Amino acid sequence: MSQEDAPEKIVPMHPARPTELLWMAEILSNPWRIAWLNFLAGVSRGLGFALGVGPLAGAVVVVAYKVVAHAVNLPLVGTYLAEFIAEVQKQMAQLGRMRP
Repeated sequence: MSQEDAPEKIVPMHPARPTELLWMAEILSNPWRIAWLNFLAGVSRGLGFALGVGPLAGAVVVVAYKVVAHAVNLPLVGTYLAEFIAEVQKQMAQLGRMRP
């Protein structure tokens, strides 16, 4: 089959193509516009990241807290801290810095 016999391939142009080129030319001719668009893109990415990761991290913290609360006997820690605070207050009272 020769080139003359082959059907001509028509590649339709995307309807937005000419306006995309004009838009690109406008953007590239104005460096402040490029900087502003990049700033807005960064802010939107950061906001999207925060809104996406925030609830996910919150859920992980809640699940981890529930696991630790059931796995570890936390009143032992509270008792230890109460004894520690009582000892510190006793030592301070002996030094005369605090009323018993």
